[in-house]
Amino acid sequence: MDELNKSFDDLLIESGDEFDEGGDVLDEMVVNALESSEESDWNSSDEQSDSSDEGSQWSSTIRRRDQFRFQGFEGVLDRDVLDYQHPIQFYRRFITDEMIELIIRETNRYGLSKYPDWTDIDEEELLKFLAICFQMELEIRSNLKDYWSTRKVFSESFAAKLISRNRFVQILNAFHFADNDAPDKSNRLYKIQPILDMLNEEFAAVYSPGKNVCIDESMIPFRGRVIFRQYIRGKRHKFGIKVYKLCCAGGYTCKFIVYAGQQRDRTCPSSQQAVLDLVAPYLNEGRTVTADNFYTSIALAELLIEQKTNYVGTLRKNRLGIPVDIKNARLKRGEVVARQNNKGVTVLKWNDKREIYMLSTCHDASKGQSNKPVMVEGYNLAKGSVDLSDQMCSYTPFVRKTTKWYLRLFFHLVTQTSVVNAWHVYCVVKERISIKEFKCRIIESILEGWRPTEPTTSRPKLCEVSGPKRTSRRRCVNCYKNGSRIHGAPYARSHAVHLTRNAPFDLCKYLLIL
Repeated sequence: MDELNKSFDDLLIESGDEFDEGGDVLDEMVVNALESSEESDWNSSDEQSDSSDEGSQWSSTIRRRDQFRFQGFEGVLDRDVLDYQHPIQFYRRFITDEMIELIIRETNRYGLSKYPDWTDIDEEELLKFLAICFQMELEIRSNLKDYWSTRKVFSESFAAKLISRNRFVQILNAFHFADNDAPDKSNRLYKIQPILDMLNEEFAAVYSPGKNVCIDESMIPFRGRVIFRQYIRGKRHKFGIKVYKLCCAGGYTCKFIVYAGQQRDRTCPSSQQAVLDLVAPYLNEGRTVTADNFYTSIALAELLIEQKTNYVGTLRKNRLGIPVDIKNARLKRGEVVARQNNKGVTVLKWNDKREIYMLSTCHDASKGQSNKPVMVEGYNLAKGSVDLSDQMCSYTPFVRKTTKWYLRLFFHLVTQTSVVNAWHVYCVVKERISIKEFKCRIIESILEGWRPTEPTTSRPKLCEVSGPKRTSRRRCVNCYKNGSRIHGAPYARSHAVHLTRNAPFDLCKYLLIL
């Protein structure tokens, strides 16, 4: 029992500072984006120094150049999803049978090497395990052992009806996604890389974003030891694993990249490379990419223009290529100064509570109804998609920490990001419900033993029931039909003759007419 308690304390104890309360999108999103991005980890070699406009032709004449017409598709790509009825079907579209088989195979492999008395896990037990994890998100208790407590103060134990406490901990300790005997030393994420690849593939195959997409980083809380753990002072979760995300309206995550450190063979800044990798499947279709000043540079905007893609974002004042007259301009509150180069990149400085630098390839320097530059209004509107994704994940978080970084990453992606994506598609196809209600229906379906129906390959056939034949008489359909036409339905119901199975129908017609 001491060993079991130690396992709970060391492996799965609640972390109070990992609970993220959902909140509304802040009104002053641009200012907050500037403050948080400046505190993020960023290599000084990533084009930070020197503000020179040599080699660029900048003009004070600003023209709106939204020259790219959107030619992509927005909506559900997989037509089979349109026939889904239950939340569990939408969720299992992302958590595929292939992924379940991988988890079962690698967990059993590692479990046999770790426990002499290991019993192989199957699909039913794995789904029950995930159902308990979902329930832990909905009902937070101070200690993991309390979910199996029989004390009256904890009411009825949900988890105990599915899996015993010892078995749950045993599965959690053995949870694996890759073979430890065949590691890929060149990939820091090899322990979870198959899961990452499967999720990215399914995210892209189910739903296609519209014209506006947004890029930002999310922090997955983690305080354990891992070489690529990040510290960002401006984030609520200051320590964790950084994930670059490409999101669209509604909070759907189209693609994500886990940051595992800088690549030695990179040819451009890591922030710029992250943008190019995320938007690669959606280039040359007239989309508009929105990101904060961690990613924004004039060079990136010009690269995207060549790929028929617009860019909008906040800009750091020490980025390479900003016109000197913009940087040196002294503005009163509310004033704007802007320049546009010959490739269509517009750089703007607006003095609000502080000086804000913006870059856009599809806006001019005019102001909107809120007396803010339309460039700022467009940025705030598009940036909400990533914030909505993080906000929906924070409503029912999996608030258990672990010393294994790949488990923390797995549970975040499978019990939060995948659920938000499935919920978004469900709201588009069926009806709009809360994310909490969506998770509750997933749990209920797992408990009921839901299984997807197998598609039929031929037309259904009626088979004669074996046993004694029916001897009772039934109303003749021809008799009732003709009687209704001539005398009305009430008369036909009371006068229709009840015949045996092989009786001649012509007799009925004469009787009804008489």
